[in-house]
Amino acid sequence: MLKRRINIHAQDSHVTSLRRREKKKIGLPKKYGVVKRTAYKQPSELYAPAMAIAHLLCPGNFPRIIASGLDRKTVFSNEIQLDKPSQKAINSYYRRRARSVKKAKPVEKSRKYLEHEARVKKSALQLAREIEEETGMRPNLKAMNIGFSAGGNFPIFFEVSRINIPVLEKRIKSIVLATQRAQALELLDLIKREAQGQKIVKVHP
Repeated sequence: MLKRRINIHAQDSHVTSLRRREKKKIGLPKKYGVVKRTAYKQPSELYAPAMAIAHLLCPGNFPRIIASGLDRKTVFSNEIQLDKPSQKAINSYYRRRARSVKKAKPVEKSRKYLEHEARVKKSALQLAREIEEETGMRPNLKAMNIGFSAGGNFPIFFEVSRINIPVLEKRIKSIVLATQRAQALELLDLIKREAQGQKIVKVHP
């Protein structure tokens, strides 16, 4: 029986921007910024198709998935320039988190990160609720997974944490452009198969 709602567990990942020679080596365009996200442990197979659909439906608020590795631990996406306050806050969180893991202690949040958390609550949570209501996709609401675009000052969500299948399917079927609708339906089919316990074998973001 197909689940109506699917949770996507957050993943501990290492995120880096690719250099020109690294992009050339794997056949990605050199002129575009590309981010490589590598999960430390076995990743959720739902991450790539969920983010690909989220970008199709809300292109200004989710990065575009470019490709995923055969091992599913690595995902490549377009690099979105964040404004300095959110980028510095997120970087500070992950630096402190790395040190806390080594010492087996809770993460001590920096002043910059606490200010970022307050900004997320004020400027991103309402949009996240609207996205979930319209699409059935709930962004991960933890502040380290949300940034603000440089210049535009609008929220960028880096993870989807829950999917309401019936709501999402209804939204996808309302897409006007036939090619995008077909692409999103194919991705949704992958998500449904995973929800039924079948292994995802490919992703076409």
